[in-house]
Amino acid sequence: MFEIQSSEVQTLRPYSSQTVDRLMVELRIRFPQWCAEQTDEQLRGFILCGCEDAVMYGFNREEDVVRMVTIFAVFGLDFVLDRRMKWATRFLNPKSPMPAPMRIQLLHERVMRMVGLPVTLDFEHRATA
Repeated sequence: MFEIQSSEVQTLRPYSSQTVDRLMVELRIRFPQWCAEQTDEQLRGFILCGCEDAVMYGFNREEDVVRMVTIFAVFGLDFVLDRRMKWATRFLNPKSPMPAPMRIQLLHERVMRMVGLPVTLDFEHRATA
């Protein structure tokens, strides 16, 4: 059996502290009222939980993790337990034959359109401008 050192755990994560910082900005732009009700610590904790859950669903690219966290911001971390959201579970199955980037892109687009938000994330605009 092998042991993973704590310094190695961060390298296994598909997100960094910079990703979390960017997500704090992204969520404040997209969800200003909800974020105003959160302390920085609460918002960071929500983002970290969302990042971990995204990895659990098989999303291993940073941009996929970011998209999943924005979905969690819309519906909550436990939205998959809601019967009305059963349609989303096919996109969350890490054993799906559909590649993870395609699963999260389709899920993210559908969710953002459902709630009337832009599909493209704000920091994606800034990165290409």
